Amino acid sequence: MKFYVMSLFPQMILDGLNTSITGRAIDSGVLSIEAVDIRDFSNNKHMKVDDYPYGGGRHVQGFGHDHAQHGH
Repeated sequence: MKFYVMSLFPQMILDGLNTSITGRAIDSGVLSIEAVDIRDFSNNKHMKVDDYPYGGGRHVQGFGHDHAQHGH
């Protein structure tokens, strides 16, 4: 089985998976894991991969204030 894992921290993924049962499966060739650094696919000079937040709106942003105001 071959798995690809996309991460900002590919070495950390590999370090964790190369231990215990998954490590033995990788060593024996039963399992293959390739961790891909998603920054390699960034198209700007700072290698930025995150985007602007989405969702929310006035109700979510006012959540704490609304509850405090109503005594919840």
